[in-house]
Formats: sequence, structure tokens, C-alpha cells
Amino acid sequence: MAYFVRVLAVVLVCFQLSGCDLIASENKLIFVTRPGMGIDKWASIWLIKQHIATGADILWLADNEDTTDKGIMFDTEKSFYKRTGQASAFSALVEGFNIEIAYLPEFLQLVHDVEINYWGPSELTYSDAVENQFRRLQAEFGQEKTPMACYMGFFDNLAAMMPELQSKSIEELNGLSVLVPASSCADNAQIEKVPRSKLVAEWPIETVLKALQQGQKVIFMDVREPDEFAEAHIPGAINVQIRDLPDFNFSSLSHADLVVPYCIKDFRGFEMARLLKQHGVNNVALLRPYGFKGWKTVGMPTTNAKTSEDMALKQLSNCANQPQACLKPENAS
Repeated sequence: MAYFVRVLAVVLVCFQLSGCDLIASENKLIFVTRPGMGIDKWASIWLIKQHIATGADILWLADNEDTTDKGIMFDTEKSFYKRTGQASAFSALVEGFNIEIAYLPEFLQLVHDVEINYWGPSELTYSDAVENQFRRLQAEFGQEKTPMACYMGFFDNLAAMMPELQSKSIEELNGLSVLVPASSCADNAQIEKVPRSKLVAEWPIETVLKALQQGQKVIFMDVREPDEFAEAHIPGAINVQIRDLPDFNFSSLSHADLVVPYCIKDFRGFEMARLLKQHGVNNVALLRPYGFKGWKTVGMPTTNAKTSEDMALKQLSNCANQPQACLKPENAS
């Protein structure tokens, strides 16, 4: 019955999209999305390939595409199965295809903790540990280079470990290493390991402040959605989404000594940095700790409903001149 519902869901989506090419090589279904680095993206791909349409092909949208009729779209702005401010793309796929798998509530909550519940405490004690292991996997290859088989192995391991995770102590979770699959997952991919730091530089926030103090021109590029940007952002940042990059005026960055793209945790920030480098913008770096969350965690000022752009810029200037007066440890409350 569940399989019939999933097939019906595929047919209905394609009908609503005025038809889509469902057949790829070897009669596999095709699902289409943008390239991405986050847990929501890769948990969704794992769900598709392991539980919705076994062995389905994943097609990546080109930088200048926002839609296609080549397959079932997910986790894009114009897809039915997309992420919102309240729910993940993973949860949209689960609901849309009536998926039933072991420990589904825990999977849903985990993805929500990492990708949606940015500022609140995680509901699951192991969410942070799983995210750290996910980043460790990407660090071994470089995010852009991590083979799909290794992502699939990560979530297979997570599914197998799910019954044990809730009972582990914080110390045991911090030492967790079994989620990252063996390096043999890349044997058939023939991909050279390139550490993430070799693909895109990572600057400690204190180093960014030093650059500002020395009078260097730093452009912060917020890649989040406009409503997120309006709620709060790094002082002086510009707001540019990845989907709008084909029409972006790259000459506007030519006077910058440093361009710092960011999102909440820099999964999207890394993707923007990679694309900027492809377009010849080489003076690109990510924040460390990562993203807007890292910026706020260490006590840096933001433009928000209570703090105007001008006031926040003055605060940032003060922090650049006296960084120790602003910076606080990452693990400070």
C-alpha cells in the first residue's frame, strides 16, 4: 500500500508540473535539485534513493536554472518538496510520499534541529554530535568533492545507530566516530581528497576584525532569504541568493580585499564561495566559527529590529579596534 501511495505521488506531481521525464538510465526515476552541502539536502537524497525510489538518479540544476521538466524537483524554490522557515525538505518528502521508516520521528527531529532550529536548544541530545560527524565527513574530502556513496554510507550508519544514540552520554557523543563511513566508500568515485580549507579559505572572526582594523575593504555577503536577512544580519552585509548569482554584477566586488559569504551555518555559504571562485572572485573566505550563528555565538554585533544599520556598523568598528572587548568563547552562554 505504501509503495502504491509513493508511485501515485510521483504521477500526481508530474501531472501538476505538466509532465516530466521520469525515466533515466536503466529505467530509474529522476529527482532534481540544486547542489548543496547541508544535512537536509543529503538526508533528502538518502531518503529518495533508499526509501522513495530505490536507486533513483539525482540531477543537479545548473547555476542559471531555476526549474526543469527533466524530473521531480525537491529542495528548490519552485518545488513542491521544499524547505520552509518551519519545516525541512526532508519532512516535505516524508509527508508527500507517505514514507514509513524505523525511527522516523527521530530522523525528522534531527534534521529539524540542525537545519531549522538554529537558535533554540536541540530537542535531541545527539543532534550536535551528528552534525559534527557530518562536517568531519566533508572535511575528509572537501565539501564539493565528497562522493555521493559516502553520504549514503553516513546516513545508513546513522539509521543503524539511531537506537543507541539516545542512551549515550555527552562525553560518548563527543567521541562518536562510527557514523563516518570507511574511506572505501570513495573507491569507485575516483575523487581526489581535497580538504575543505584548500577549496575555500576559512578565517577566524578575530582575523576578519584585524583586516577591518587595518582598513581593508571586507564585503559580507548574506546568502539567506530576504526575510531572514531583514530579521538580522552582519552589519553592512549585502543580500544575494545563490539562485540570483547568474544576474549578479561581479564588478561590484572588484574593490573588495575580502569577500565573506555566509548563511546560518555556512553550508550555503560554502556553496556561494565556491561559485564566486568559479566566477573569478578569488579573495573569498568563510567565517570560523561558521556562519551567522558562529558570528553571534562569539558576541559580534548584528543589524536587527533593535539595532539600526548605522549603530551596528559603529559597534563593528569598535570591535575591530578592540576585539577582546567583543569576542567571547564559542561555548560561552
